[in-house]
Amino acid sequence: MNKLLAAHTRYFKNSVVASIISIGALQCAWGFDLSELVKNKQKADVDLSQFENKYSVEAKAAVNKLLSDLKDQNTSQLPKVEQDQYGDAKFLVFISKSMGESNLKQLFNEYADNPDVLFVFRGIDAGESLANGILRIHNMIKTGTPNVVINPVLYKEHAIEVVPTIVKVSERGEYKKEKRTVIAHVEGTTSVEWVKRNSKNLNTFKKRVGPIENIIEPDLIEVAKNKVLEIDWEEKKKQAMAGFWGKQDYLDLPRAAKSIKREIDPTVVITADIKTPDGNYVRRKGDRVNPLEVRDFSQAIFVFDATDKKQVAIVKEQLGFLKEKNKYKKVTLISTSFDKERGWDFYREITDSFDLPVFKLTPDVMKTFQLGAVPSLITASNKRFVINEFEVK
Repeated sequence: MNKLLAAHTRYFKNSVVASIISIGALQCAWGFDLSELVKNKQKADVDLSQFENKYSVEAKAAVNKLLSDLKDQNTSQLPKVEQDQYGDAKFLVFISKSMGESNLKQLFNEYADNPDVLFVFRGIDAGESLANGILRIHNMIKTGTPNVVINPVLYKEHAIEVVPTIVKVSERGEYKKEKRTVIAHVEGTTSVEWVKRNSKNLNTFKKRVGPIENIIEPDLIEVAKNKVLEIDWEEKKKQAMAGFWGKQDYLDLPRAAKSIKREIDPTVVITADIKTPDGNYVRRKGDRVNPLEVRDFSQAIFVFDATDKKQVAIVKEQLGFLKEKNKYKKVTLISTSFDKERGWDFYREITDSFDLPVFKLTPDVMKTFQLGAVPSLITASNKRFVINEFEVK
C-alpha cells in the first residue's frame, strides 16, 4: 500500500488507519495557509526583540498543540501532500459514521487487503481527538488491512456531499505523477464491483443508484481553521508580556568599589590556516589579528544596574560629558537587571529617563569586555578596549 495514503501508527502497527492532515495539507487545500493565519494573529504592537523576546512562546505552543492533535502520533510517518493523493487506488469509497458501524465493519472486511480500494472519511466526530478517532476506526477493522484515510481534501476535490459515494479514477501513469481523471462518480452504493461493471456506460459518470446518508463528521481542516481563529491571541500576548520579566535571568555584578581604568588587548592568534575556496591564504596559522585594526569601534557602551539609583545618576552624568565631547557616533545602554515586580512600567520609566533603549547584559558582552563591576564605560583607543569603572559611594 502506498505510504502516501496510509501510515502505520505507533500504537496500531497492524492497522493502516492514518490521517492525511498535515501542515502541508492545510497549505495545499484551496490556498488556505494556517501558518500565515497564525503569523498574522501573532503580530505584536510592542517590539520586544531587543530583550531576546519570548512573548509569542505561549501562543506558538497553543498552535503547536493544535497541529499535534491533528497529526498521527508517529510524526515521522506523516504523509506529504502530492499531486496524486490516491496511491495505487482506483476506487475512492467515501464513507461516514452515519452509515452505521456494522455496515462499515462489513465494508472493511469485504475489501481488506485490496489495493484498488481506498476508504475516505472527511473527519472525526465533533469534539473528538484525532487519536481517539483513529482508535474508534481501528476498532472497526477486524480482519486484514483495508486502506482507510481521513482526508477532507479529497471531499472538496470531488465535491462529495452524501455517502456512500464511489469515485473511480484512472490508473497511475508510468511516472506516477500524471493527473488522474475521474471515470465515474456514483452515489448510493458501496459495491465497487457494480461500479467496475457499469463504469464503461457514460450514464454512470455521475449517478445516484441507491439510498444515501448525510456526512456527519465535520471537515477536519475547517475544524483546524476555526480552532485557530477562536484563540484569543491578544490575550495570549498580554499574558506572555505580563510574565515576561518574571522569567528573566540576570547577570549580577557588584558595585565598583573604586574608580579604575584598564585596557584590554583584543588581539587573537590564528590557530589554523584560513584559505579562500581557490586556495589563497587569508590568514596563516600563528598570525596575530586585532579586530580593532580591521574595524573601528566608534561607540560608547555603559553597563550598569538600572535598579540602582546611584548608578543611574552616575551614567547620566557621564552621558553629559560624552555629549560635550561629541566623540562617539553611538551610545548603548546595558543593564545587569530590571525591576521584575514593576516590569514594563519600570522599563518605560528607565528608557524615558535616558531617552534611549536599555538592553539586558548577556554573557557574551560580559566575557568579551571582562566586566567585573558596574557601572562601567566601554570605549576604544589605540587599538585597545578601554574600560572605565566608576566608584559608587
